[in-house]
Amino acid sequence: MLEAINDEKFRGVLERIAVALERIVEILEVEEVAKSRFGSSTTKIREEKRDGINTSQVDEFLLDFLNQRGVEVRGFQPVVYRDPKFDKLAMFMGDRFENLKDFLKFLRRYSQNGEEFTVSLRDYPPEAISDICQLCHNMKSLGYLKDYRYSKSPKRHLSVKTIRDSSVQNFLDGKWLQRYILKTLDRAKNRVTQTLGIKLDIASITNLKVVIDDMETELYHLFRVNNETFLIEAKLGEHHEEDIEKFKRISEALQLGDNVILILAELNSRKHRSNVYGMPAVRLSYLEQHLANEFTKFAAKLL
Repeated sequence: MLEAINDEKFRGVLERIAVALERIVEILEVEEVAKSRFGSSTTKIREEKRDGINTSQVDEFLLDFLNQRGVEVRGFQPVVYRDPKFDKLAMFMGDRFENLKDFLKFLRRYSQNGEEFTVSLRDYPPEAISDICQLCHNMKSLGYLKDYRYSKSPKRHLSVKTIRDSSVQNFLDGKWLQRYILKTLDRAKNRVTQTLGIKLDIASITNLKVVIDDMETELYHLFRVNNETFLIEAKLGEHHEEDIEKFKRISEALQLGDNVILILAELNSRKHRSNVYGMPAVRLSYLEQHLANEFTKFAAKLL
């Protein structure tokens, strides 16, 4: 006898099927656009497109910016996200990152093999516990988490059943952050536009595989505001001093001046913004305000 299918599980399956179909369509679009621009050397580009990003909107200004500086582009991800549900999840993760960052480390680790784990939230403040449980609820509703259960006081234990899936792992490994940065750019732009009444045009390309001064490297997030180019690097996990030094060398080779933004999970300063190797470094929670400040300075030149 067939067993009745649990409605919640069935909805989760349908969600994952819909996302998979959307990715297939976008991969096909990527192949056509990549072939038209890069000829037959599209393998690396196609491999980077299985996460909901396509190249249907390539910003020529940014590519010309790199070409003028002698940078060889070998692959890239113009940012076009189509599913607002995952944008909403990414925005929640970014806005509440300070409360979620420790839990996200566990989630990433155990999702690699679809394992179950239990963490103690006894020492966490109520707001952080609420955010962590809300994250689990949101991910489960999107089919990105199998199940979770929180045991209230006095135990305050959270048990989580993860899903082993490349889409989930890619999202946790950093695709959520790319979405967050993109939407934060929009929020900062809208704030400045509403305040000053000046139209700002923004375009982005992420994960650029490039060769700069005979050095193969990756540019995390290159974007422009009208005709002004900026570069963002994010280090929310473990990073080393040489990583920061490398980013500084890249920014100097691109002749970006102060138009660089380094996002760090931790700053030595208690402030939300600091300077690292002469570059502005911000906490993720301060990114929108920092961008709004930069856009305001740029817009003031247009008045």
